[in-house]
Amino acid sequence: MLYVDLEKGWLPERFRGDVEFGDPMTKLEYTIHLLSRVKWNNLAIALLLIAGFGYGIFSFATTIVSTFPEWNEERHARYVQEELAKYEQVRVTIHEGDTAWTIQEVLTPNAHDLRDILYLAEEVNGDVDWGNLLPGQHIIFLKEKNK
Repeated sequence: MLYVDLEKGWLPERFRGDVEFGDPMTKLEYTIHLLSRVKWNNLAIALLLIAGFGYGIFSFATTIVSTFPEWNEERHARYVQEELAKYEQVRVTIHEGDTAWTIQEVLTPNAHDLRDILYLAEEVNGDVDWGNLLPGQHIIFLKEKNK
């Protein structure tokens, strides 16, 4: 049992008027007493305001970025140019049974992820149906540069 004692000072100043001193109290009773003092409505309102403020900042930031798409386009173009500089462009004639995946695998055997390289090849070629390559079609693929 704990005793409320002003000299020991374990009871916060703001609660000292609510408790009769010298009364025995368990830690659980004291915790329940503290929880009964919380203004739950105010706490809920404060949490909602904080969440709303955070959502507002996030919405504002995404609106700004989407309002100026040229920022994204410039970054994207710079990224593509930097990545393309790492490869040679090779014009390949498609034969029966060829797939973009198998051709790119032969040209970049050390690549960790062919999807990234095929994405760059897509940027170079423009409008190509990668899932339906036709024999005789000429497509530019990327090959590892000789170091």
